[in-house]
Amino acid sequence: MQKLFSIVLVITSIIYLISCDNSTTPKLKSESGFDVVVEDVHASEAWLEIKVGTTNVTSEVTLNFINQPDSVIRLTINNDTLIHLKDLNPSSTYNISCELSETIDLQALQKEVNFTTMDTTSHEFEWSYWEFGDYASSSLSDITIIDENNIWAVGDVNVYDSTGSTDPKPANVFHWDGESWTSFKAPVKFRGYDTFIPFYGISSDANGDIWVAAGSPIKKESDRWKLNDLRDYFGPVVFYNIVHQVTPEQAYFGGKNGNLVSLTGVYWKQLNPGTDLHFYDIWGDYNNDLGDYEVIAVAGNYMYSREVRVYSLSAAEATEISSEGIIKSVAGIWFLSDRKYYAAGSGIYTKHSVNDQYWERQEGITEFRLYDVKGQSINDLIMCGALGEIIHYNGKSWKSFRETGDYPNDYKLIKMDYRNDIISLVGYNGDKGIIIIGRKM
Repeated sequence: MQKLFSIVLVITSIIYLISCDNSTTPKLKSESGFDVVVEDVHASEAWLEIKVGTTNVTSEVTLNFINQPDSVIRLTINNDTLIHLKDLNPSSTYNISCELSETIDLQALQKEVNFTTMDTTSHEFEWSYWEFGDYASSSLSDITIIDENNIWAVGDVNVYDSTGSTDPKPANVFHWDGESWTSFKAPVKFRGYDTFIPFYGISSDANGDIWVAAGSPIKKESDRWKLNDLRDYFGPVVFYNIVHQVTPEQAYFGGKNGNLVSLTGVYWKQLNPGTDLHFYDIWGDYNNDLGDYEVIAVAGNYMYSREVRVYSLSAAEATEISSEGIIKSVAGIWFLSDRKYYAAGSGIYTKHSVNDQYWERQEGITEFRLYDVKGQSINDLIMCGALGEIIHYNGKSWKSFRETGDYPNDYKLIKMDYRNDIISLVGYNGDKGIIIIGRKM
């Protein structure tokens, strides 16, 4: 009985994805232009680009999996076609003989390609958690990892002062030194006076520089936090509560009612995306073809509508790109440029290239609302969300840690970071701000 692999066909007139042909057989050329290229390989997926030239002659292509005689794919094409192979085995070598049965000279042509899938990563983590807050409502809203002994979290946590009395100044910064957390009531100078405000978003770059979003952008400068009051430039209604540093010279801030701004060096630029939706997340990754960073932001209005918008960002503008296929609000975005894109929220959505029109919904992974997604590679990523949901993807399978008993499963986990095999997550539960750290074992 022949085994038919799960495939998705994408027919394009121009292929603009990165070629990464791992074949040891020279590419076969003919008058028809027939060629097969291994375009990308993950742990359980691969993409083959089948080129048949521009003859527009309907051709039959047969893919035989060598050493797997019961595995075959047959398809009819009349243009260059991208085949998405699914349900492959991790850390496995596939040898495929590709035959074009009809060409412009009516002779069959054959090409052999081979590739090895990536291995999976470990699902095993060691978890620790902390609760902060002495009274009233407290929450932690974002976190960034510089290294294992230098982690920063921000929020709005009500703690007693040194006399045990309530204090109107919130603890808005928490620092991990490798052994314990220290809280700070960090002031910002506003119109000549020290002001204590909640901090909402935080991001660090490769140099360890830190930016905070607290309505306005705030830069950590040694032991002080410098406020950049952009209302002087862009009007009184600007408000930013998320931040993502792409490079030491480039950062983006987003917030409520469509507020979006870029920073290049010392120059601020309002991006005017043309929406009043709230920006929930921004992520960037270097694109080798562009020779620059690709940056994407997601916006919505979760509690009131299913509307979703996705934007490609540059230092000068925000350009809306396709959100087709995303049927409910999403809150997190993460990707490796032109390899895999994830949007997480009320559902998980993926695509392979930024130019793909359609986001594919992933079914049966979690029933809980997700708020953030971060990854180290395409076979090692984490999502977090409501009621303590933390799920890990290892390239082949998903694992939920919610029922492991390693931390209380009633936490609302809203932001996270994942670097150097360390996961850090923040959120809240009632009157407590929450921090969880997971270390890959």
